[in-house]
Amino acid sequence: LTPALSISESLHGLEHVDTARNALTLAYLYEKQGRYEEAKSLYMRACAIAERILGENHPSTRTFRANYAILLRAMGHEDEASALEQGKEPL
Repeated sequence: LTPALSISESLHGLEHVDTARNALTLAYLYEKQGRYEEAKSLYMRACAIAERILGENHPSTRTFRANYAILLRAMGHEDEASALEQGKEPL
């Protein structure tokens, strides 16, 4: 983990929306660097936190899931991306 994410976890805890946002930001950076597997695990984590804290239909949760779906498509996982967008767990 990066120092920023570690600090967020220390300050806010593992189950906080700011920690989820920091994980999402790091996932996006990894995605842009082509570090897809690292990005995927962070997107999954951010989505899971958002769903537990904010609920499945919260706008931020939907945004997190949409960003994760973009990564899944970039990785060639269309079925997983579609399932995620429909509110289902990726395959």
